[in-house]
Amino acid sequence: MSHAMAYSADMAVAEMMVQLQTEYAERREKLLKVLRVDPTWRLHRLSDGQRRRVQLFLALLRPSQLIVLDEILGTLDIVVRENVLTFLKEETDTRRATVLLATHIFDGTDVWASTVLYIRRGTVGFYGPIQACSDDRKVPMYKVVEHWLRAELVEDDRIESEAVGEGGQLDLANAQNRAGGYAPGRLGGVDIDTL
Repeated sequence: MSHAMAYSADMAVAEMMVQLQTEYAERREKLLKVLRVDPTWRLHRLSDGQRRRVQLFLALLRPSQLIVLDEILGTLDIVVRENVLTFLKEETDTRRATVLLATHIFDGTDVWASTVLYIRRGTVGFYGPIQACSDDRKVPMYKVVEHWLRAELVEDDRIESEAVGEGGQLDLANAQNRAGGYAPGRLGGVDIDTL
């Protein structure tokens, strides 16, 4: 059975995780406003964006010292995205929570993020304070990331041209650098202890 099954059931948001919603009533009310979620919404009638907001609401309901979020910003509208980033900043400031946000949407992240980890070809491309990754040039984070990604594309092109041997034969020695960026063992060179 799919984990998404609960999010397509004919039930209201208020009927999900009732004990948590009761236990953290004040946080519940705040998150309903932050995410613009109506507790009377019937789950089976929600758009993908609304469903994502409900999932995020339920995930953030219980306070946690470590909040891990993977690609949550892409399906949120601008207002909710800014609300979520503000909420996460408050979580770090008032509760000293650590937020690990994996994202391809960088608008607004430079306002609240403190540390950046950029993984490039399975190794650490950059790890440090957000101010250091832009060399204190006061450029928006999305411009820094664009620079990194364009450099990756140039490197990809170089690797591809080297992989094609004489006579147009493809040399599979560098195969892990192809396949749309995925290959088994690609993260093998990351030493977590150095982070």
